[in-house]
Amino acid sequence: MTDIPIGGVRNVHMEVGIFGFDYDQMIGNEDFMQVFSHEEIGVTVVNTYIRFLYDKLMRPNGLDVSFGFLAPTTVNLGLILSRPDTVTEYVLRILMDNKDAEKLFFIPFNTGLAFHSKFIYYNYFPSYHLTF
Repeated sequence: MTDIPIGGVRNVHMEVGIFGFDYDQMIGNEDFMQVFSHEEIGVTVVNTYIRFLYDKLMRPNGLDVSFGFLAPTTVNLGLILSRPDTVTEYVLRILMDNKDAEKLFFIPFNTGLAFHSKFIYYNYFPSYHLTF
């Protein structure tokens, strides 16, 4: 189903505009198999799909100015419980870097409870108060 050998990996570069920091995401054959077999998908697959959306939809249409993503590898229940300052610093840095932009952020958030994920969105418009 993929040209990545079993046990092999590929690096997918995530530029700073996607999650607010630059890094390489490793993706392997097993990650693709999660999608093809309709199993629960892991954070690697979510990150790679967000990269696809960024490259094919957001950037070409100028949507990266209005919308952004927070990294699900950095904003998750495990890190919130074990290293809350790390999560707080990351979220605050992203929001402060974009404080002058009217930008809506999407946060794929894995609660780790019963293997369900939530999709949270946050916007910071000082002149607007939205309740969801």
